[in-house]
Amino acid sequence: MKLWQISMVIAISLATCISYGDSTIPKVSADYINNEIMKAIENGSSVNFTGYIIEGDLDITRRYIPQKKISSKIIIANCQILGKVNFRKWIFEKDFSFFNTSITKEASFYSVQFNEAADFRDTKFLGGANFDKSIFLNRTDFGHAQFNVKSTFQAAQFVEVAFFGGADFDVASNAAKFETTRFEEDAIFGHANFPSGPYFQAATFFKNASFDYAHFGEESSFRGALFNGIANFDHAKINDTMVLSDIQLADNLNLTYMQIHRIDIKNVRFNNKSKIFLDESEFDKLVADWNSIKPHLNYDRNVYSVLFDNFRKQGDYSSADDCYYELRANDKLSKNIFLDFVYGYGVKPQKALFACLALVAIFGLIYWIFYNSNIIQAFYLSLLIFVSHFSFDSKIRGGWIYLFLFENILSLLFLAFLIASLVR
Repeated sequence: MKLWQISMVIAISLATCISYGDSTIPKVSADYINNEIMKAIENGSSVNFTGYIIEGDLDITRRYIPQKKISSKIIIANCQILGKVNFRKWIFEKDFSFFNTSITKEASFYSVQFNEAADFRDTKFLGGANFDKSIFLNRTDFGHAQFNVKSTFQAAQFVEVAFFGGADFDVASNAAKFETTRFEEDAIFGHANFPSGPYFQAATFFKNASFDYAHFGEESSFRGALFNGIANFDHAKINDTMVLSDIQLADNLNLTYMQIHRIDIKNVRFNNKSKIFLDESEFDKLVADWNSIKPHLNYDRNVYSVLFDNFRKQGDYSSADDCYYELRANDKLSKNIFLDFVYGYGVKPQKALFACLALVAIFGLIYWIFYNSNIIQAFYLSLLIFVSHFSFDSKIRGGWIYLFLFENILSLLFLAFLIASLVR
C-alpha cells in the first residue's frame, strides 16, 4: 500500500472515532462491577476498571455481608459512572481509588473507613458527595476534585495529610461543610475554590492548615475552630465575610497579601507566642478586639495605618487612637519622645494630665529646696503659677522672676497639649 493510501486510512479512522464520540469507550453495567466487588470480598482479588462508562448505580450496601469489610484493592479510574455510588459504612482495608472519575448522581461514603490510601484526584462529584463521619487512616488526595450540588465532610477524621489542593467546591447555594472535622496532620486547601463558602466550624487542625491562594465566595466560617499549627491564608481572596471569631490559635495566623471584604477575628484565644501577619492585605472591614490582637500583631507601618482607618470607619475611636499611638511610637521616622511624653501624640489625655502634674511637681520641688522652706507653700506657689496669670510681687528679687515666667510659659504649652488631646 502506498504512503498516501495509508494516510487516508488513518484519517478515516480518526474521523470515525471523533464522529462516534463516547461510542469508542467500552461500557459496563454497574451490577457487573457490584458482583465483581462481592467476588473480591470472597477471594481477596483486586478490582480494577479503568476507562469505562459504567451504567447504573454502584451500590453494595444492600448485599448482606456481616462485617462489611473489603480486603481488596479497589481501582475505578478514568470512568464515567451514570448513576449513584453508595458505599456507606464499609471498611476498605486496601488502597481505594476513584481517580479522574465522574459520578453523575449522589456519591455516599457516609461513615466509610479507608485504612490505606484514598485517591480521589480529579474526581467529579456531579451529584454531590457525602463523606460525613468517614475515617481516613492513610494519605488522602482530593486534589483538583470537583464537587457539585453539595459536599459534606462533617465529623470526618483525617489521620494523615489531607490534600484538597485546587479542589473546586462549586456547590451552588450550599456551602462545603467540614464542621467538627478532625485533621490530625497537615490540611492543604491551597488554590481551592469555595464559591458558596465553607463551614469549618469547630473543626480541629492538629498541624498546619493551608488555604493559600484559595477563593472564598460567600460567607465562610471557622468559628470555634482549633488551630494547633500555622493557619495560612496567604494570597487568599474573600468576596464576602470570613468568620474567625472564637477560634483557638496555638501558632501564627497568616493573613498576608489577602483581598478581604470583611473579616471577623473577635474573641480569639491566642497562645502567648502567636503572631498575626496582615502585611500587604486589603480589607474593607476588620472586626476585632484591638486589645486582644495588639500583643500578637507583627508591626508594619502600612498595616497599622490601615487598621487605624478601619477602626475610625467603624466608630471605634478608642481602638483607633490606641492603634495610632502604637503606629507613632513604633515608627522610626515619626517617633518623638517629647510629644509622646506630653500628650501621647494627641491621643492619650492621661499622658497630658500626668505631664502637667509632673511640671507642677518639678517646679514645686525646686521652690521648696531653693526658695521657700515650707513645702506646702512651695507646691502651692507652683500650682498657682501653673493655673493662673500670676501677678508677680515686686519684692521678688534676683532670677526667680524669670523662673516663674518660664513655668508660666510651659504651663500654657502643657495646657494646650492637654486640651488638644481631649478635643481630638
